[in-house]
Amino acid sequence: MAATAPDDNLSSFSNYGATSVDVGAPGTDIYSTIPREVSIGTTRYSDNFSSLDGWFEYDHTGSGRKAWHLDNTTYTSAPSSATIGPYENNWDQWLIKQDSISLAGLTDPVLRYQWSVDTQINSDFGYVGISEDQSSFSFIGGSGNTGGFIEQTYDLTNFSGKDYSGKTIWIAYRLVSDASTTGRGIWVDDIQIGGELDGPVTSVYGYMSGGTSMATPMVSGMAGLLLAENSSYTFADLKAAVMDSTDSLPPALAGKCVSGGRGNASAALTPPAPPPVGPPSVSGIVPSTGLDSGLTYISALTGTNFTGDMTVQLTRTGETAIPAEYVYTENTTHARCAFNGAGAPAGAWDVSTTTVGGSATLPAAFMVTVDTSSTDTAIIPVEPGWNMVSAPPGRVRQWTSPTPLPAPSTAMIPYRGKYMSCSVDDIIPGRGYWIFAPPSSTDISATGYTCPTYQYEVHPPGWNLIGSIQTPVATGNITLVPDSLILVGQVYAYDPGTGQYTDTTSLTPGKAYWMAFSGDG
Repeated sequence: MAATAPDDNLSSFSNYGATSVDVGAPGTDIYSTIPREVSIGTTRYSDNFSSLDGWFEYDHTGSGRKAWHLDNTTYTSAPSSATIGPYENNWDQWLIKQDSISLAGLTDPVLRYQWSVDTQINSDFGYVGISEDQSSFSFIGGSGNTGGFIEQTYDLTNFSGKDYSGKTIWIAYRLVSDASTTGRGIWVDDIQIGGELDGPVTSVYGYMSGGTSMATPMVSGMAGLLLAENSSYTFADLKAAVMDSTDSLPPALAGKCVSGGRGNASAALTPPAPPPVGPPSVSGIVPSTGLDSGLTYISALTGTNFTGDMTVQLTRTGETAIPAEYVYTENTTHARCAFNGAGAPAGAWDVSTTTVGGSATLPAAFMVTVDTSSTDTAIIPVEPGWNMVSAPPGRVRQWTSPTPLPAPSTAMIPYRGKYMSCSVDDIIPGRGYWIFAPPSSTDISATGYTCPTYQYEVHPPGWNLIGSIQTPVATGNITLVPDSLILVGQVYAYDPGTGQYTDTTSLTPGKAYWMAFSGDG
């Protein structure tokens, strides 16, 4: 990850590498929330560096130089801060508190200060130290670029592994540099030593900089947005989406990262324009026959230039077209669908497809034949209030006394992912429906042709509202195609008497059930 500055240059602290760093993102002066600790209840010592009185400098390298000074242009509270910089190579400069500070009587003592660090990453270091004798210091430090002042709070009951509570201490700040590149320096302001932290934890806003602190969250956020829109994305998909949509940023990133650009969330989330689609063609349909008494499931509609929004219907001169109950396009050459031929005249029907690219018809490709099987009557039990019911597969949608099916009812259309109001004539055998039965309702009768088995199209993956067939069936006897399809978790029935869902292992004719599946099938 590379970090870029507001002027579109590479941030001074940024990593880069033509083959080792993939992409850039804004990382300098990013306006963001900054964690702020609770306030100090009892303050024992504070200094806003209006002067350097009470502090002395120590040059550990022995050169005699004095580099710490006041800066009245960069601070967190007026009039100034203590600073060291610009600095040179091979420095070891200390700023030490002259007088001791007693922690006696303080509960949970802490050290808090504001500082801004701009040093060579992983080479030069800024430290804060604690000592009990003004000579042997324990140091905790950081290095890099804070992007401006940040607040740091240290627990003095466990500072560098030592407990200083109740003791007398000295504090010091230190800058150590190596023999290579230098940075701008260190600024320190608003030191507080005290105890008894109180008050609510709050957040403030400020400008922060960093490759891991600021630039990396930018790209992580892009990845989260992309996954929210494309839940099936793999790691490789996410990486490609981010890197293929960058803003080219020469000379800042050209040759300094693999993509040569800075991440662009809007571009990554905008799907590419679909390529032009030519007119479809239809070459075959399996099965090519269906009864005039109910649904026929088409397992293979083949052709070319199929699209996700394709519609399919049976047409015949002088007859009302029969639209497909659903269409699932597997790819540009293969689709699945279902036709309800109940009441359709027997004989050959044309199969017509329509996409954004045009329409195509396969003449006399589907044959409707007369169903000569016997009919019988099924009872659909309902109770007052909402019921999850289904019309047994194969039944003609003919509802008889003593109580007609309440209308309108509400259907969950799984492949559309939403509820839709529907009338009695819209009910498709085998699907699940919500119906609201009034207090005087009794069981409903449905008469039609028998149907010993039933195929239900699962699309998309997840929860589907599915009805039972004409005889009771155990959930373990449901056949899933393909073999990789999994029935996920329990099967749930709805009890209108209690208004609760219960899990079940047996499906009752006329009832509907919530089932979750791992994929399409």
